[in-house]
Amino acid sequence: MINLLELLNAKIEWVRGKSDKKFFVASYKGIDLLLRMNNFPEEPMYTLFWIEESSDFDDKPDSWKINY
Repeated sequence: MINLLELLNAKIEWVRGKSDKKFFVASYKGIDLLLRMNNFPEEPMYTLFWIEESSDFDDKPDSWKINY
């Protein structure tokens, strides 16, 4: 099982979703990931979804590359 700490420390390259520009998609160890950019500062900057879990956070990990 992959936990949040592992995902935040992994090298992940995100690409913009095709249907909605506030979503980004990636895959890590065969698991599909979804990253949503929220309405900051009213909400956390990002929400990460994987398997049946999600987590909110404000700072992008240095190991992530987001292709805006």
